[in-house]
Amino acid sequence: MPTSRPRYNWLLATALFAVTFITTTSFGTVFFYSIRTDVVLEIGSAFDGPGEIFSSMIRIPLEVWARPELRRTGLSFSIPLLTILLCHELGHFFACRKHGIPCTLPYFLPAPLLIGTAGAFIRIRSRIPTRNQLFDVGAAGPIAGLLALLPFLIYGLANSSVERVLILDESLGGYWLLVPGQSLAAKFLVYVLHGPMESGLMLNYHPCALAAWVGLLVTSLNLVPVGQLDGGHILYAVSPLWYRRMRPLVLAALALLGFLWAGWWVWFAVLLIVAWRHPPVLYPAEALDPRRRAVGFVTLLILIAVFMPVPLADLAVLL
Repeated sequence: MPTSRPRYNWLLATALFAVTFITTTSFGTVFFYSIRTDVVLEIGSAFDGPGEIFSSMIRIPLEVWARPELRRTGLSFSIPLLTILLCHELGHFFACRKHGIPCTLPYFLPAPLLIGTAGAFIRIRSRIPTRNQLFDVGAAGPIAGLLALLPFLIYGLANSSVERVLILDESLGGYWLLVPGQSLAAKFLVYVLHGPMESGLMLNYHPCALAAWVGLLVTSLNLVPVGQLDGGHILYAVSPLWYRRMRPLVLAALALLGFLWAGWWVWFAVLLIVAWRHPPVLYPAEALDPRRRAVGFVTLLILIAVFMPVPLADLAVLL
């Protein structure tokens, strides 16, 4: 019996991508300058408070796109970032296509704050038949995204600069910077490219490096082995029993990490709602083959290498 060709909503996918391209270029520029020690952006901020968010949604894009130097900075951030996110989602998409699993096109989510996007996703439209297929769908995204971000990360870090700043006590005021967290992988590359980062030294990220940093953060969040995150799919495919055993431990670990960074509590609250039950595959008796088990171990190493206990902090400095 011939299968019908999949029907994709190209108009919706293209429109969401176009809007996300505008928001990441615009608000990504503000985010970029909020972590720099060498320049202050004078067009305001998307962090000003609830009363300013609506006006910034209009003011910031208009000014960024009107000023060539800001537009160039924004594009140097948004193009690598969207490339990384697209590769991640295409990994899932083509794994679904390979196994005949119906799914949507990648949909991007624009957001008028922080980096300008809430990420991207595909929606799978049916239950996945086997654990091997579930594993392929779950692992393909983060692996494809990681391969896409590595060139941007290396190039961006190589072209980032190291600056010395005086860190102040909060009571003394000073200029407030956002400080991106560093994973083990990023720390290793920074050490190789710039040497040891002693106290008082800060990295002024190149836009490509900042885009890759976002990619590392997205990869680490998705590889958390719980719920319907990529890591949850991978662990469930490896062992449904171990998935059920690890689920409360992973959630408890996220709750504890919230004492280091409050954003983990938000992630914990979201996962608390969606993580208690992973949809079963249609034919659970088929075990995962040894090659996929080895790849599963590699994804665990990737999670360890890219995980950031404190993804983002703020710091008062004297420039």
